[in-house]
Amino acid sequence: MKRKFVSLAVVLSLAILLNGCGPIASFFPLYKADDKAFEAGVLGTWKLEKPDPSNPDDKNTRWTFAKSEAENF
Repeated sequence: MKRKFVSLAVVLSLAILLNGCGPIASFFPLYKADDKAFEAGVLGTWKLEKPDPSNPDDKNTRWTFAKSEAENF
């Protein structure tokens, strides 16, 4: 009996905690589907202008931006 109670408590706790993880509709969304924009100025390979000398990974850090053929990604 005690084991069933503990199992039920765990399942209910998880259900309550995970309930907030789903998408929700908002009265004031951050963006809408028609807010898509494309900025050609960010295309290319970017690297840090002043890498941190104490972090050796900063010298090799690069970001590459390319336009997708299908969407504005």
